[in-house]
Amino acid sequence: MFSSKLKIFLFWCIACGIAMISPAIAITSQESLAKIDNFLNQGNYQEAYQFAENLSKQAIGDQSFDMLFGRAALAAGKPDVAFFAFDRVIINNPSNDRARFLLAEASYELKMYDRAKTEIQLLISGAHPSVLSSELKELSDKINQDYSEENKSYYIYGRMLFGYDNNASSNTDEDYVKYLDLINFDVNQYTNDQVSDLYSRLRELNGNPKSVYLYPQIGIGGTHTLTSNSKFNLLWNANVSHKEYTEVNGFDASQANLSLGMDYQLNPLYLLNGTFYYQEYMLNGKRYREAPIAAVSLSRVLNSHNNLKIYTNGGIFAYPNNRTSDVYMGLGGLEWLYYDDRNMLVTQTFYGRNQPRGVGAKYYGNDYYGVDIAATRNITQEISVTVGGIYQRSLYDVKQFTDSPRRKDSYRQVTTGVYYHFHPKYTWYVLGAYTNNSSNVFIYKYDRFETWTGISFEF
Repeated sequence: MFSSKLKIFLFWCIACGIAMISPAIAITSQESLAKIDNFLNQGNYQEAYQFAENLSKQAIGDQSFDMLFGRAALAAGKPDVAFFAFDRVIINNPSNDRARFLLAEASYELKMYDRAKTEIQLLISGAHPSVLSSELKELSDKINQDYSEENKSYYIYGRMLFGYDNNASSNTDEDYVKYLDLINFDVNQYTNDQVSDLYSRLRELNGNPKSVYLYPQIGIGGTHTLTSNSKFNLLWNANVSHKEYTEVNGFDASQANLSLGMDYQLNPLYLLNGTFYYQEYMLNGKRYREAPIAAVSLSRVLNSHNNLKIYTNGGIFAYPNNRTSDVYMGLGGLEWLYYDDRNMLVTQTFYGRNQPRGVGAKYYGNDYYGVDIAATRNITQEISVTVGGIYQRSLYDVKQFTDSPRRKDSYRQVTTGVYYHFHPKYTWYVLGAYTNNSSNVFIYKYDRFETWTGISFEF
């Protein structure tokens, strides 16, 4: 549209204009910073905060401003605003120990003791000339005292989620029973040919049933510490949820989970964890359970940004009524965690085995293995994005149906999401997932797309 010479001339004009107005902006900025600083030095904390808040839309992200803004917010009794301000400073300048100390103070005021302890530990392990040792000790003692008050801490969390599913009864292994339950079909009264024909007819009649749903969840968790310096942490968590589909008649699910665990710090590098997990859920009035599942993991800190974990678990999955036999599930794998101020990457490799117990429907067990990768990027302090993927292969021992080949499955899932942390304890998010199960047995092939949005909280 424009000639090259005209483009160069316009660029030169813009550059000159920016150069001419930059000193004025800098002077105004310095005057504003000095005014906030004076308010703070005079003890006029509310005035300092109000003045800084009026400038925040234009000045937020500037390290000098964020430091003063955070100090004013903390002094004015607004630790949530201070938390974000100091965290922005650390994201841009991780070596700013004063900001890290003040972030620990804001976290403490918000009763986010784990975050506060983490920041204090980072300061203690490194150089901190901008933080007095007496200040550090005083804050550390306060955090430890409150953290270990009555030797326990707990939190309540939940979410209210609204979603869309384009294939609400897609054929996962659990849906082998789910489809039959939808029409009260007893697999033990029919031959394999009739069962196979039933699946074909269900696919033809139902296709991919689409549905929107409401999915509320609430839970409570906590940590029990024997003493403030104990190597043991006892962990517990319980939650309940209900998924109500609106466009599939009579199709809903409720779920309850309970987990108990223990962390033991073998030494500064190694952490041993053991967990007991129990789950029950209802599908169309039929009760399923997974009990018990026991898991053990050993983690090693490689350096300040890396963690390596070996994990294994096993449990029993029990189908409802007389649908099929109980199934023993075993799993083991390796996890590598990398993180820095803006990014987190988790990679898992795993191998598992499902083996039936007792007699029931003709299910002969299967081996499966795969990889799971998830990445998170903090765009700003308030906004983060996630991308993840799972690839899994499954191979069944023998033919499940006499008139079909030996079953082989390839499971793939891709997820992505955006999180908006508009408060340290509240998050709004939008997520999406695409799932594809490719199988050499027709009835186990499916595609699924699910998307949802909601708000989660924790306090």
